[in-house]
Amino acid sequence: MKTTLVNITLEWLNAPAAGRFEFPHAEVIGGTLIVGWGDLSLETYELKMSSAGELCRMCFALRAEGDEDHIQSVVRFTDTDRTFEFSIADVLRQDREELRLEEPGVKVVAEIDYFAML
Repeated sequence: MKTTLVNITLEWLNAPAAGRFEFPHAEVIGGTLIVGWGDLSLETYELKMSSAGELCRMCFALRAEGDEDHIQSVVRFTDTDRTFEFSIADVLRQDREELRLEEPGVKVVAEIDYFAML
């Protein structure tokens, strides 16, 4: 199956204390917590924030199933009272590849990593 490398950045204005990410139809190549105090496990995809209720930003590098026009992968945030889910393809279709999820207060930015696919 063809895959596409995608970089995803998530930003919460009011981060939850904990939760877990799921990446159906994608392999996580890397990821890190950029802003905020806490821990993001790349083995279990669990997020534990000691700075809950504050700004949090993290990024993930994914190998998503499908070609650039037909990416099948989604991202889910579970095991929390503020769950959400989005399709990577939906984010890439937005103006400037930015999607705002109003209820959890999350901004998602995605881009295809063309340079890494050379």
